[in-house]
Amino acid sequence: ILLLVFFGVYPLLSQIKEESENFISQRNRLAGLETKIKNLKEFQKSYKLYQSNLEKVDELFIDSTEPIEFIEFLEKEAAVNRLAIKITPLSFSASEENLWPAMNFHLELAGFPPDFLKFLEGLESSPYLIEILNLNLRKDAEFKNNVVATLLIKTYTK
Repeated sequence: ILLLVFFGVYPLLSQIKEESENFISQRNRLAGLETKIKNLKEFQKSYKLYQSNLEKVDELFIDSTEPIEFIEFLEKEAAVNRLAIKITPLSFSASEENLWPAMNFHLELAGFPPDFLKFLEGLESSPYLIEILNLNLRKDAEFKNNVVATLLIKTYTK
């Protein structure tokens, strides 16, 4: 009887245990997939609500191949604030440390300090994602009341 239990029942019980563990893991995987399917169906139902927000988010990024619209925005903002501007696109970077690809611009502005502050406020409230990396101010040698500002800005691209 002991030999029958050892060679017949024990392997059968160990196989039942192994199959039940496989069944539980497959059931958990199936439950996870069902949750994902449910979430996907809910997202598909509410996609129209999200679509306008996604389009707004897309407008925050500039076109890296032709940043003309962004450069025109900078020139217009400088003109509105009565500043002379010189724009130099520096580099396009898509490194691993940045989550999004970005493009750097070097700006040189000349004008009165209050106008320069208004320009900075315009950048802050702009429809683009902009980060000011470096800002230097110095007094203009030709005009006593003017300042010359050099800015290094990073804008995120599509």
